[in-house]
Amino acid sequence: MTPAAIQERAAESGIRCVGLSDHLWTDRKGRWRPSPSRLLGMRPGISRLPRIPRLLIGAEIDCHCRPAPGRLEETVGFDFLIVADHLADLKSGAFHLPTEPETMASRLMDGFRLAASHPRCRIVGHPFYLPAALLSRMSAARPGYAQNLYSSVAERAVELTAIAFARGIAVELNARALDLRLRSLLLPVFRAALSTGCRFTLGSDAHSLAEIGSTIRLKDYAEEIGVKSGELLTVDELLR
Repeated sequence: MTPAAIQERAAESGIRCVGLSDHLWTDRKGRWRPSPSRLLGMRPGISRLPRIPRLLIGAEIDCHCRPAPGRLEETVGFDFLIVADHLADLKSGAFHLPTEPETMASRLMDGFRLAASHPRCRIVGHPFYLPAALLSRMSAARPGYAQNLYSSVAERAVELTAIAFARGIAVELNARALDLRLRSLLLPVFRAALSTGCRFTLGSDAHSLAEIGSTIRLKDYAEEIGVKSGELLTVDELLR
């Protein structure tokens, strides 16, 4: 997954521009891991590569990091930021998976609100995502859990996505996160986002060279939502 290998794979796939958006976390002491300077250190090497496909350097950061304003300056060198809720508090045990679907819905909505409120967010990554294993576990323990959870999210979706629209932030349809069950459950949520005027991105979330550009499977889903090509975020818009 070197920049040169990514660029070569993107060229083979007919992609004109690709964003490198590695994960950026903060540890308990508020330090970035890895450091932004390490990720931005790729830029001199990228400048020596052919100009097509174009490579952008971004980062995917967790919305619960919420760095202090001074630390936020360290992200200025990135071309764009994707901000996403990775349920870090759930994984650490600070927040326990609730048996009440409405409580989990509130947690997912809080995550979206935090991501869309981040000062440098350009894209909200995999919004309202819950790992399939956790969803299966709760659905087995409580029939109807998933349906009730996402029905609660849908009831507030227009209000929530209006925050993203007001700030010019796009909503991501993520090829890795959207398994078939989540697609059907989130359909009314994404339609609500569309109704507020939100822009969308189709993200491959590639973790390997073979996955680069693998957004074709999202095409039918985007059409089912009602997303047209003019409602997709362009590179020029991303870099404004």
